[in-house]
Amino acid sequence: MRVVPSWLFGMFGLIGLVVPWACPAQAAPRLVDAVACAGVVEREPVGIATAFAADVGTIWIHARLANEGQPTRVDVIWRQDGVEVQRTALEVGRGPRWRTWARRNAPPGRYEVELRIGRKLLKRLKFTVGDAAGARAA
Repeated sequence: MRVVPSWLFGMFGLIGLVVPWACPAQAAPRLVDAVACAGVVEREPVGIATAFAADVGTIWIHARLANEGQPTRVDVIWRQDGVEVQRTALEVGRGPRWRTWARRNAPPGRYEVELRIGRKLLKRLKFTVGDAAGARAA
């Protein structure tokens, strides 16, 4: 019967700690950009602004992400005048350029929209709709 020297086990254990492919790390999705806009045409935002006219109707949140890791979900949390009014989950696949968007009918008010992955805040957008807005384009 052969006996394997104990130093050999220690050496292989050390190799496992220093070889990067032994435990590949997952890349976290990265937000490239997010904007509030009046529409999305051919997967691109149009009418980007921080203030919208009262009759705008629908506001869109358009986001571009780079995701080299596993598919995930981005939560879009809408608040109007400080009160949560909508929560939308958007699926984000794997790829260097992923575009996605959420929309909401937007009566006049002050809005804050958060984009999150789990508890991690990716971006907070603030805009107004109506008289306080003054309809200024960004």
